[in-house]
Amino acid sequence: MEIRDQMRMLLEALGKHDAVTRDLLIEHSDLIRAISKKCQSSGLYLDFEPRIRQVAQKIEADHKADDRLMYVWNWCMQLIVSARSQFLRDGASILTIPLVAKYLPETTELEKPEAIIINLDLDYRAPEGSKTLRQLVSERRAWPSGATCATQDVEGEILYWDAEVEHVKTTAGESRRVEFRHQIDAWFADIDNPLLATDWTTAVVTPEELDDEYQLDPEWVFSHSGA
Repeated sequence: MEIRDQMRMLLEALGKHDAVTRDLLIEHSDLIRAISKKCQSSGLYLDFEPRIRQVAQKIEADHKADDRLMYVWNWCMQLIVSARSQFLRDGASILTIPLVAKYLPETTELEKPEAIIINLDLDYRAPEGSKTLRQLVSERRAWPSGATCATQDVEGEILYWDAEVEHVKTTAGESRRVEFRHQIDAWFADIDNPLLATDWTTAVVTPEELDDEYQLDPEWVFSHSGA
């Protein structure tokens, strides 16, 4: 999933409320941290990292600890809203979201992790003649480094996780709840015509389940999987 898509997901979730508060940002801390992780691996962020550290020092000098999160969030939104193109908005997100994540308090066991929830009350069914999730995953002919298993969401996107396989399996069914920080890659078998697998609501595919012909050289997989 791209940074832009995750930002849209975050803003849509926050937009359901009358106002964005510190507590609301903390509720979405897993998604914010997931976006931040991707931002910090981008070339743009790495180029500006020394400057971002200077900005953080000034924020910490001018604002109390409990005020920093909201200050940075409002500043981040101001930059994004005032950007004159999608390209500049993406850049603003990459440079500021890591600061938002920096001032989130550490997650405690009492906090509920942000989750991906599939609503099976809606009548989503795989088209006649569709393939199983194992077959769709196999079409990629690569397995992302570090992924333990793969699932599919209602939009047809195949998601790769580094969570314990048994945990992912136990959350399948009426809803699938896996923390965003465990998602390490995503892929569409056909971006122009996303199809649901016949077993998309329950299937959890591991690399061991793929056909032998898809067990590619580890070096090839690493270089072609975006890892």
